[in-house]
Amino acid sequence: MLPRLRPLPLGLCILEQGAGGARRRYAWLHGEQVGALDFSVAGQQLQVHVLYVRPAHRRCGIATALLASLRQDYPALQIKHGQC
Repeated sequence: MLPRLRPLPLGLCILEQGAGGARRRYAWLHGEQVGALDFSVAGQQLQVHVLYVRPAHRRCGIATALLASLRQDYPALQIKHGQC
């Protein structure tokens, strides 16, 4: 799967990489990578493994936007997080 870049609210752009089960999304703001989300798809579930936002950009809605993008792109799947 080729990476795709798409705009989100807050001026963020999301880039997703990966195929099959393991995937990663990056959040970019004004040309700077400000966050990342590692997740996998297994059956009818998405498992969030890592959700990271750079300290200077925390509390700005970036993590919320990354999770919302998952809900939008995979509406039929349940999102799990925390310990496996």
